[in-house]
Amino acid sequence: MNKYLYDIHNHILPGVDDGSDSMQLTMRLIKTEYESGVRNIMFTPHYFPRSSTIKNEEVSENIAEAFRNVCEVCKKEYPDIRLGLGNELFYRTKIIEELKCGRANTMGNTEYVLTEFDTDIKYSDMKKAIQDYIFAGYKPILAHVERFACLYKEYDNMDLLREMGVLFQMNGENFIDGMFSLNKKYCKGLVRDGYIDFISTDTHNDTTRKPNLAEAVEYLYKKIDGEFLDRILYENPEMLFKKID
Repeated sequence: MNKYLYDIHNHILPGVDDGSDSMQLTMRLIKTEYESGVRNIMFTPHYFPRSSTIKNEEVSENIAEAFRNVCEVCKKEYPDIRLGLGNELFYRTKIIEELKCGRANTMGNTEYVLTEFDTDIKYSDMKKAIQDYIFAGYKPILAHVERFACLYKEYDNMDLLREMGVLFQMNGENFIDGMFSLNKKYCKGLVRDGYIDFISTDTHNDTTRKPNLAEAVEYLYKKIDGEFLDRILYENPEMLFKKID
């Protein structure tokens, strides 16, 4: 098993969303990831026009160019890192069309898609959107599942989504709160009870939303069975890299 860590949700690519705004910051973030034991990074920039004057085609082209540029630099500085490209997809009516035509990216050219919604979305609306992905042949990964009001301690709702085939991603920052944080306790319970399939950074910068995977992993191995965590941290994310050399 590849025992190096995976980060499958982040905003490290430069100049394409609300994450890194420069190649310099991008390389600092990758350096932090590398020093934390991460050797597998799936870049997941938001997929949406940043202004009304930018077309979807331009968004896609900008992301592809940023990815190529970062890969070129990393080949020289970090030759043992595996890099892949996906998107964090905010669900909207035409997102399936964007995926089918190749403008929006699945995770590493697999059938998996990382999707998000408004945090206050109605459960019925979330379920319908998930069905749209599934009927179109995609396997949804719900980004930062801990944020959604319709799922917070609503275990029946989560169970139904899992029965549909939805996978759940959680942000590592939830395990770096204070010792008595109720959110940390809730999130630890979701991991312990088998709801979480991926833990990632969702990093945007090196100040307020910096990479934190190693710290989160260290905490979890003290609280959760190691063999169980290995599946979340290594086996599951490897599925997203199966088409990446």
